[in-house]
Amino acid sequence: MQQCGIDSGRGRHERMGNDASGRPTVSTTPHGAIDRHAKTVRPGTPPSRALAWWASGMCSSGAFGRRHASGLTLVELIIGLAVAGILLAVAVPSFRQTMVSNRLSTAANALVESLNQARLEAIRRNATTQFCSSSGSQNGTGALATACGSAGGASYVLNADGSTTLLRAAPALPPNIALGSVTALRYGGQGLARTPGGNVPYTGLVADLSSTAISRDNRRCIYLTTGSALSTCAITSSSGCPSNEPPTCRAR
Repeated sequence: MQQCGIDSGRGRHERMGNDASGRPTVSTTPHGAIDRHAKTVRPGTPPSRALAWWASGMCSSGAFGRRHASGLTLVELIIGLAVAGILLAVAVPSFRQTMVSNRLSTAANALVESLNQARLEAIRRNATTQFCSSSGSQNGTGALATACGSAGGASYVLNADGSTTLLRAAPALPPNIALGSVTALRYGGQGLARTPGGNVPYTGLVADLSSTAISRDNRRCIYLTTGSALSTCAITSSSGCPSNEPPTCRAR
């Protein structure tokens, strides 16, 4: 027989349990006394006894001390999964656009740094430097053309003894980024760029970077104006950068 007890509030101790047939029982004893005789609870029992009868049932069922189990219902779980799916459908394409766009800008910045270094070294040394094309036939002739080979984006300086020194290596392109046409440029001591063999400062497209991983702003076009002013623009195109800088070009 399982038993537990409560204080009736009148200096007595009421002990609840079940008899041999499973019926709830209650016995009342003074505090500290041993309960040897149990009485079956009958109708008309005083409130304190009724409470004792109810508590005895709770004791026998083991309900005292039991906690409610918490968790999600099937409907709540399905709704949560649906919301998560919607958020992923919106966030993933946006994240991919941002990631690839940043890679394009990083690659374009590397080419701009190579151009700037070629210009600064030409002014500082009062020497000829070259920004290399990826096409060997466009790099002209001489020691600078030989040094460039097909390393598009690299830059070299021509030393007084006719040798060349690498100023900046061709940039390593991030994944999903392609380098298209690159214009070879040579800087003189005045810091103005001309094509190899050209006589006037160059104006036009210098480099074309693209990615097929995104469909918006998927190109970075680098332009040079009057042999000295560089600009980088983001455009959406599947056919390459325009030869001349468009008026609506967005700087990136």
